[in-house]
Amino acid sequence: MSKYSQLIKDVGPQKFNRGGMLWMGFLILLIVAGVIAYIDQLIEGQVVTNMRDYVLWGVYISNFVFFVATSFVGAIAVAVLRLTKSEWRRPFVRLAEIVALACIVMAGITIIIDMARPDRMLNLFVHARLQSPITWDVIIIPTFMVVSILLLYFPLLPDLAILRDHYNGTNTRLSKIYGFFALKWQWTQKQLKLQKKSVQLLALMIIPLGLILESIDAYLFSTTYRVGWDSSNFAPYFISGAMVAGLGALVSVVY
Repeated sequence: MSKYSQLIKDVGPQKFNRGGMLWMGFLILLIVAGVIAYIDQLIEGQVVTNMRDYVLWGVYISNFVFFVATSFVGAIAVAVLRLTKSEWRRPFVRLAEIVALACIVMAGITIIIDMARPDRMLNLFVHARLQSPITWDVIIIPTFMVVSILLLYFPLLPDLAILRDHYNGTNTRLSKIYGFFALKWQWTQKQLKLQKKSVQLLALMIIPLGLILESIDAYLFSTTYRVGWDSSNFAPYFISGAMVAGLGALVSVVY
């Protein structure tokens, strides 16, 4: 048992209080209501959303833009703080990593929700055209998602090893699960050095990927027939707007 596992043993398990359980119950009810509403949309079609109306169309598309913006800012915050080696940032970075990943996943789900026929989603890959910004959106979102997962996962390896050692002997099944995801982590100098280089590389990658993500979304909007949208200035506008909206969301989550 490592000194980290001993520390967890001394602190003891932390459980939700009654307020936490009520909050989780409320969130589960919201999820169930959303699933029921989406099933109704699948059965009846987009007519139930009145998507012809600009306001209701805006609700769907603005959700997507908001999640992309928040994920972009979360990833940029993680990258900058990790690359500058700011020690004060440790709790903030972990939260930002989770927010970045959760929001980019939700952005992808929002696209599926917005589709009238999600069963035809395979056509986006089979009949993709490089001239279409939607094709590039389909490429960049999973790419950004994979890098976000790795940027969260690699720093978690020591934490997973701590849990593996903590449950060793008391809960063998859980110990094996954590051990599988810990990738044989043993706090060796070679592992620490490799982890540090990997995280730095991912932090460097996520910055241009985030800028490309916002620029492609801006390109997607500027090719529509909306008055005032056909502008080459949309990419910097999206990036600057994402910094404002995304940073506000990130601050709210941290608070």
